[in-house]
Amino acid sequence: MKSTEVNPVLTTIRALLKFKNDTTIAEISTTAGISRKIVLDVINRNGNMVWRDRTNGKITRVDPQNILWGKLWADGAYFRIGEENYGCAHTLVFIGHEELKNDLLKNDWAGGLGDCYPIKYVPDTPENRAVMVANGCIFHDDIAPTVDDRLWKE
Repeated sequence: MKSTEVNPVLTTIRALLKFKNDTTIAEISTTAGISRKIVLDVINRNGNMVWRDRTNGKITRVDPQNILWGKLWADGAYFRIGEENYGCAHTLVFIGHEELKNDLLKNDWAGGLGDCYPIKYVPDTPENRAVMVANGCIFHDDIAPTVDDRLWKE
């Protein structure tokens, strides 16, 4: 019985890994009703999204969404909230947008008496968030629903 899923190999790997710790090409092939050659080609095509144990050839994890998060972060597509000075100041953390970062940076002092040091950070304020969104950088929680398996190629 052939699968009618959009990504039958990915769906089968996820189902098998929910049930047990690792899976093989043969198990994926049998469960999905697809030839081993096709399964192997799909896994090789998506090799950077598949974690394998090279000693026994078993697949231990598959995560195309994590790879997409990394690409979006590297492209400066989103920002998140971080902490500065051991949680005393909530900051906006992002990559790229250097001119925007220089405009929003705040200089401050951290530490205790006799042990102060200067820090620079982008404060988490509604105004700074609005500026970030206006410049095309999306908040982490707003971009999360759009992260899917689009990088996976069957």
